Amino acid sequence: MKRFLKDPLVFFASAASAVFLFWAGLGADTGREREIVVSQTTQSSLVAKWQRDFDRLPTQAEFTGLVQRWLMDEIAIREAMALQLDRDDPIIRRRLIQKLDYFLDAQAFGETTEQELRAYYLENSSNYLRPARFTFSHYFFSQERRDDPSKDALDALAEVSNGKEIAGDSFIQANTYYDSTARQIREVFGEEFTDALSAAGEALSSQPASGPKWVGPFASPFGQHVVHLRSFTAETDESFEQAYDQVAADFEVERRRTAKNQVFASLLESYAVVLE
Repeated sequence: MKRFLKDPLVFFASAASAVFLFWAGLGADTGREREIVVSQTTQSSLVAKWQRDFDRLPTQAEFTGLVQRWLMDEIAIREAMALQLDRDDPIIRRRLIQKLDYFLDAQAFGETTEQELRAYYLENSSNYLRPARFTFSHYFFSQERRDDPSKDALDALAEVSNGKEIAGDSFIQANTYYDSTARQIREVFGEEFTDALSAAGEALSSQPASGPKWVGPFASPFGQHVVHLRSFTAETDESFEQAYDQVAADFEVERRRTAKNQVFASLLESYAVVLE
């Protein structure tokens, strides 16, 4: 089987030869430029696709049909291009651009050394940060269910700060958040709440002796929140080792982008561009 997939002519030699001779004979008097080569790679691909689709090898007759259809497609493509039917077609243009992009990507691929990655990391260290993280719970005061949620929240903050029990409204999301990033918090509570919580976190981190604290009220699109800020970890730089996977991925993207830009800059020099 492995030998067959590598060289399908071992099994289909007679069928392939017959098809090729038939089509080659049609254009024999028009010159070598009309030659179509049905390579072994093409034949193997046709057979492999058939096998994936039908879970078996094609018969000789089926293989002949596969090659004939491939030849018809190849001839149609060549004739269409000869008539310049590929010009000014946005779909064809987009597909050709994509294929060239894939080709250049493959050409740009290469081995990466740790020295290159470390240099890239140092040049772009600001991109590799461990985000600040918050652990907190909150009491919610709804702007839809209360006449003055801001006053109620302020009163509740004063009471809870003095050790009294308070009660808020039910909240559509969770009441406690653990080790959450600013982005995660922003998705629930919005920008204003997250900015206020970040400021409170920074203030808390400047007082390492102090434990969890009640802060607020902080506004969200839903209303007001009295927050019990339990812990805050400030944003920190990631070491090269911690950021290694992301650095390697970013470096590869940048290398391919640079290589493609260089290729296109070189190709542009070979064209005369006229703006009408």
